[in-house]
Amino acid sequence: MSDTTAKARAMRLERLQTMLDQQLVNPRAAVETLMTELRIGESQPALWEQLHHAASRDKNEIELADAYERMAADRRLKQLPPAAHAALLMHAADFLQGSLGDGDGAEPYLWSVLRLTPDNREAFGRIERRIEAAHDELRLVELYAVVSRTPRRGHSGGCGCPFASRSRSIR
Repeated sequence: MSDTTAKARAMRLERLQTMLDQQLVNPRAAVETLMTELRIGESQPALWEQLHHAASRDKNEIELADAYERMAADRRLKQLPPAAHAALLMHAADFLQGSLGDGDGAEPYLWSVLRLTPDNREAFGRIERRIEAAHDELRLVELYAVVSRTPRRGHSGGCGCPFASRSRSIR
């Protein structure tokens, strides 16, 4: 990373931290800054948590949810590596489900995470629990189909589902 790039990054993070500490005036800019961090391999979990807290504190929950929705549809997100793309979608799901209590709103993000990274145990578990609570066997089969399409790392043949060791009977 060049000196100029490092300085620009430091300034972006400083502006973000100030916004998170004082008042979240532009949730979309905050998400974009954190997406830039994901692009360079920096997950910044504390900043994501602070973002969600600041949105609640400043009564900007709807604006942050809208920023996540817009970012999820943004072509730039598709240019990220799958793991970084999935990480941003997990943060959106975390915010909707954890901060807003909107499990229905979080679920599409979780499905997108699984389509990008079918071995994501957290997304899998959250969807599976919701489906089991609804007693929806057809959606449960769909869930298992999504994760079974991807070969396990370092494994050839057989079911590629990273969760295949689970013994489960569908009634």
